[in-house]
Amino acid sequence: MAKGKAAGKAKKKGRGEERGLMSSAGLMRYYDVEESAVKLSPKTVLLIGVFVAVVILGLEIYYGVWPTP
Repeated sequence: MAKGKAAGKAKKKGRGEERGLMSSAGLMRYYDVEESAVKLSPKTVLLIGVFVAVVILGLEIYYGVWPTP
């Protein structure tokens, strides 16, 4: 009899995990967002930021805006 109760609890627990918790306090799962998102490594983002900064600084020096007298 103890095996039957334990098996019943395991089945209920398994079904609840598939749906997600009812008390998840607004946390949601967005599987479709992850599939369509652009994936960039942190190193790539850092290099793009440094490149943009160098281009802006170069343009400011070229047009005489920086350094200010």
